[in-house]
Amino acid sequence: MAALKPLLFAQYGGLEHGRIRKRGDLIDIVIDDRGEGDFDDAGQLVFWFCTLRAEVDLTQRITVFVEGVLPVSAALRDWVLRRLGSLDEGEKLRLQFSFEPGEQQRLDELAVLIHAMTARNRWFPFPFLRHTCPRTARSLFRFRATLDTAWG
Repeated sequence: MAALKPLLFAQYGGLEHGRIRKRGDLIDIVIDDRGEGDFDDAGQLVFWFCTLRAEVDLTQRITVFVEGVLPVSAALRDWVLRRLGSLDEGEKLRLQFSFEPGEQQRLDELAVLIHAMTARNRWFPFPFLRHTCPRTARSLFRFRATLDTAWG
């Protein structure tokens, strides 16, 4: 984790910004691009925001957590079932998957599927999805690029 840890701190702001927390041997990182405009008057994330977190352990195994109001396309459903075996499609989409160095392409695979859901001329029951899906995909691409820099 020696090369990865300083890079994560540089990209995501360190402990003082609240985006990274140490929990025992784990580093818990908020990898989405939340900002001031993503919070309501009560200080809570707006309901349409898709949260992304990653846990990094001492062996550099990473577990990514995705939770948000995202549509589930047939392609996304197939990817999740193939990679994870099951899909929780409640009020919010919840995914959790792990990978090790050399397997970070899973982030790109997921990002492409999420971004594709906002293809031109596609109808959505909720207009906010036109912003949520691309933002979520960009955050996943950014995390992948960070890992590529650390892992080579």
